[in-house]
Amino acid sequence: MNERKRTNLKALFIILAAALILAFVYLALPKERGIERRVDATLVQNGSPAERRQTALTISGTYKSSLFGGDSFAGKVEIDCLPVTAGELLNVVFSAEDKGYGALTYRSGESLEFVGYMRMSKTADEVIICLFEDMGDGRKGWSADTGAVISYPDSIENIGDKLY
Repeated sequence: MNERKRTNLKALFIILAAALILAFVYLALPKERGIERRVDATLVQNGSPAERRQTALTISGTYKSSLFGGDSFAGKVEIDCLPVTAGELLNVVFSAEDKGYGALTYRSGESLEFVGYMRMSKTADEVIICLFEDMGDGRKGWSADTGAVISYPDSIENIGDKLY
C-alpha cells in the first residue's frame, strides 16, 4: 500500500511538472495580434495648446509580444491631417529595443522624409504621435515649444506610465 501511494505521488508530480512546463512554453512563445483600427484623435500644437483639432488615425499592422519582452509592431499609420498621402507612408516598425518608439517616414524621390515618431499601447488603445516641425535650414525636429502632438484618447495624462 505504501509503495502504491508513493507511485501515485510520483505520477502526480510528473503530471504537474509537465503541466507547468507546457504552460511556461505556451506563455513564452511569441503571440501575434492583428491591429486594424481607425480612431478620432486630437492634435495639439504645443506652442499654443489652446488650439486643438480633431484628426483621424488609421493603424493597421501586427503587434507581436512574448513573455520575455521583445514586443514589436510593424504596420502602417495614416494620419488624415498630414499632406502625405496614405500610399506614400512607409511601414512603421518599433520594438522594446527602440524604447517603444517608431519613426513615421515616407519616400520623397530618392530621399527618406521623417514625419515624426509614435508610441502606442499593445492594443492601440492609447497612441501618441509627435509630429516634426520645420526647424529652419531644411531641418525638421520636435520640441515642446514648436512641435505638434496627436493623442488618442485625448485624455492621456501620464504617457510614460501607460504605454509600452
